[in-house]
Amino acid sequence: MPYIIALTGGICSGKNTVSEIFFKISNKTISIIDTDLISKKITAPGSAVLCTIRKHFGPEVLLPNGSLNRFFLKKKFF
Repeated sequence: MPYIIALTGGICSGKNTVSEIFFKISNKTISIIDTDLISKKITAPGSAVLCTIRKHFGPEVLLPNGSLNRFFLKKKFF
């Protein structure tokens, strides 16, 4: 049975470094799902997800270039 390992932690806590180490020591045989990359992809300018977020939080959730204002959302949630 394969193992499932979840890496969690705050900003700059070393999650990417640890996942790179796992990947290297496994001889590149493990799969890595990077939820940070997924979230950036699905909230790209013009995406359906970003449109929904804008409808819920208003236009201030977008930066002038149309991308997600992550700092604004961070203040809303934390």
